[in-house]
Amino acid sequence: MKRLLNPLLLLLTIIKEKNKIVTQATELAEQVDGKVLLDEELLNEVNFLVEFPNSVLCSFPEEYLRLPEELLITVMKDHQRYFAVTDFEGKLKNYFIVVSNTKSENDENVRKGAQKVIKARFEDAKFYYEEDLKKGLDSLLNATKGIIYHEKLGSLYDKSLRILKIAEEFAQKILPEKVDLVRIASKYCKADLASGVVGEFPELQGIMGGYYAKKAQLPQEVALAIREHYLPKGFTDNLPSNEVGCLLSLADKLDHIVSFFYLGEIPTGTEDPFGLRRSANGILALLLKKKYPLSIKDCVDKVKELADEIIKEQISSFIGQRLESYFEGTGYDVNLIRTVGDFILNHPVYEIEERLQAVKIFKNKEDFESFFLAVKRVFNIIKNYEKFELKPSLLVTKEEKNLYKEIIEKKEKLNEYLIKAKFLDALNYIQSLTPVINNFFDKVLVMDRDENIKRNRLALLQELVQLLKSVADLSKLY
Repeated sequence: MKRLLNPLLLLLTIIKEKNKIVTQATELAEQVDGKVLLDEELLNEVNFLVEFPNSVLCSFPEEYLRLPEELLITVMKDHQRYFAVTDFEGKLKNYFIVVSNTKSENDENVRKGAQKVIKARFEDAKFYYEEDLKKGLDSLLNATKGIIYHEKLGSLYDKSLRILKIAEEFAQKILPEKVDLVRIASKYCKADLASGVVGEFPELQGIMGGYYAKKAQLPQEVALAIREHYLPKGFTDNLPSNEVGCLLSLADKLDHIVSFFYLGEIPTGTEDPFGLRRSANGILALLLKKKYPLSIKDCVDKVKELADEIIKEQISSFIGQRLESYFEGTGYDVNLIRTVGDFILNHPVYEIEERLQAVKIFKNKEDFESFFLAVKRVFNIIKNYEKFELKPSLLVTKEEKNLYKEIIEKKEKLNEYLIKAKFLDALNYIQSLTPVINNFFDKVLVMDRDENIKRNRLALLQELVQLLKSVADLSKLY
């Protein structure tokens, strides 16, 4: 371990020795026409374990390259803290680099020891892998029936059936031509959890499932979907590279959240032992980046098991809060986010972001303030009243008739903008109401002594508010 040093000196030493490891490993890899796979997590771990880093180039028999690369890399990294070496196209070579804590005179002893250990480890990995292949994918799937996911939720096989039903619902709405592929991928997506390799190396879940699916001659799209369905793990992570994988990922993450809400294991404060926030973030990343025509409630409503209406409301609210946190984390003002609060659960998620962006641009216009003052005036008057029925026959003055006419005329055009998601155009169009709104307030007394006239004018303003809120509730900006 690192010696106790002055904090600044320690930091400089850590950086220096880390750079030394990188330089040494890079030069050694180049000797065999390769490049070192510099995993940052492993690099930091090794740097803290050795005081006098000395890198040694080692090799292993080429026959092991027939095993899945990810399996070999995982053995080297997680079990032995060795760095893998690839060619310049990224294909694994039969070399690896050990960072020892001894002098270079001992390189040969380090090399012999490491090569002996890695061969034994690779033999174990090879055994597990070949045994899994002998069993076959259907046998692994059948074995999941005996693996309890949770005593109240059944087996892993039961979980895969729940995922299948949810994914099928998504596919029928978004990708009807791929429903059969989605069904197959869902059926087998958890089969590798019964495999020997994943039992030994849990971090390879999904990846090994993809290999086993390929060996079982399932369609390439299915194998890739199984391999990648744990993606994305957050907003910045890569998405699955095909649509089948994306829909499978949505279903898997949604079932994960639903399962633990059903059990009452709802995240509180900073506690989230089952990673439900991460799953919610993954769902939102998919909905945002793929621009699926799905709202948060649309997604939650696809769940047909475990969740009653109360649980569905809780889950929708939970995912909605994650979306608000995401927007805040990407730089949107809290008040700006509040303007789209009424849309967050019931409108396509990607559309919410487009509404936010439109409002952000719109509020920076030079003439925005005059429009906002008019809007705020409307909202302040009606905020404490119940909903009234508008009766055009009770519109008395020219100004209120003009306002009513403008509302009716603008509704149709505004709807065209909304259908095409042209939210900035919609806001600019609504802004043209500023003069007629101001004229109404200048000439009309809303709180008329005649109760019927008063209620009708309030009803007129309530109709106006619905128009003004069609993109966002601008009254919440300040």
